[in-house]
Amino acid sequence: MVRAYKAERPTKVPVISLTEDLYRHLSEHSHRKFYSQDIDPLKSFRRYDDEKVSFWYLDYLSICAESIGPRFSSAQRQAYSTATPDEKQRIVNEGYEANLTALFTDHATAIKEAYGRAESDSVKNKYTWLASYHKEIASYFTTSQTCACELKS
Repeated sequence: MVRAYKAERPTKVPVISLTEDLYRHLSEHSHRKFYSQDIDPLKSFRRYDDEKVSFWYLDYLSICAESIGPRFSSAQRQAYSTATPDEKQRIVNEGYEANLTALFTDHATAIKEAYGRAESDSVKNKYTWLASYHKEIASYFTTSQTCACELKS
């Protein structure tokens, strides 16, 4: 933890980083071969590089989006109980999209509010980076414009 903190400290980004030793341990672990490529645990990490530092960090927003389930209204739950298989799939898809939209909208709102309260440029820079990270991940998982995270100075 101390090494991760020291790795994160000089950066301008708010992340949970891994030390190179831990990432190497995870990537070379003998049990990793039991995972298929699409569920490889190392997909949960992204690389950060700038002129001062380089490290792996936890891609928490993708983890949340990939593990989210559908959100149903009471009307959808009722409709589901008598729906055809195709209609059931449509209801599940709509519920999943609704939950993704809620996740990214709430995340964007939190970033915007925190950015607005930030008093120092170094903190504002962290939220600017976080908004960019949000935009990249949200655009991968959804096309909803309500998920956007545009910061205003």
